[in-house]
Amino acid sequence: MISIENCKKHEIKSIQNFIRLNYKKKHILTSNLKLFDWLYKAEKNKYNFLLLKKNQKIFSVLGYIPTNKFNKNKAKDKKLIWLAFLCGKKKNPLQGAGIILLKFLHQKFPDYSFAVSNIGEKVIPLYKAFGYNIVKLRQYYIINPNMAQKII
Repeated sequence: MISIENCKKHEIKSIQNFIRLNYKKKHILTSNLKLFDWLYKAEKNKYNFLLLKKNQKIFSVLGYIPTNKFNKNKAKDKKLIWLAFLCGKKKNPLQGAGIILLKFLHQKFPDYSFAVSNIGEKVIPLYKAFGYNIVKLRQYYIINPNMAQKII
């Protein structure tokens, strides 16, 4: 049986293990609980991180960040959600898991717009199927000639 639910505090370790096994072993979310809370904590025990489970096992995850989480003053003006982390199971994946999660999120927030940045080539067809406009961003900058340059 397939279910989709928001992550609860007691499931964070399971998500971290899932990311370790299916994305990157040393991804920042696997070790930094403070960052995880800052990005995804919605309520006392609820997180803006969807879990797609089949028979109680995680098959895919989707982290999302409503813009009004950080801008309480304009919460009614900005109905925008950033898709921040999408990952599916590497071995024996559930076909269409990403589609199922995105469809669920769109139904949960029908009045919201959605945005994504820094996406991988593999998920471009998924976002195109949902009607997202895919563009390559160009960044420009001007070096201040009056300051010493520090390279990080």
